[in-house]
Amino acid sequence: RVTNRVTPDPYSGDFTCTEKTVNGDTACYLYSTGAVTINTPQTISKKIVLLVDGDVNINQNISINPGGLLVVLSGGNITLAETVSALQGVYLAQGTFNTGIYDTALTVNGTVVGLGNVNLQRTYNTNPGIPAEKFIFSPEYFSALPTTLYEQSRQWQEFAP
Repeated sequence: RVTNRVTPDPYSGDFTCTEKTVNGDTACYLYSTGAVTINTPQTISKKIVLLVDGDVNINQNISINPGGLLVVLSGGNITLAETVSALQGVYLAQGTFNTGIYDTALTVNGTVVGLGNVNLQRTYNTNPGIPAEKFIFSPEYFSALPTTLYEQSRQWQEFAP
C-alpha cells in the first residue's frame, strides 16, 4: 500500500533520502530488494520508513531525536547483534524478530513485532538486578507514523482508566 502512494528511494547503506509529502505528512522512504545490514550507529532526526524485501541485521545502536522516527518493515527476519544495547523505533518483521543469544542487556524504546515469532534470547548474568531485555512502549511513535502506513479512516481515542 505504501508504494502505491510514494516511490521509495533505493537504500544505499545509510539513511540519506529525499523527503516526500503525502497528505501534508512529510517522511523519507527507502527500499531494498535484498537483505540490509546496519553497521554504524544511527541517530535519526526525521521520519524514515525503510522497506526491506529480505532480512535486516542491526549491528549498532539506533537512537531517535525529537521529531524523528524510524520504521523498519522487513519481509524476512530482523536480527540484532551483540553490540546492540539500545534500539529506538518501530520494527516489524514478516518472519521473526531476534534479540540474539548474548550476555548483553538490551533496551528497546518503541515497538517490535515478529509476525512469525519474537525470540527473546538474551541473558545478563553480570548484574541479576537488570533485565536482559527491557521494552518501553512509546505511543508517540504511533501518533507520528506517516499517513501512508495506515488507513485514512483510523481514529485515535484515549480512554480514562
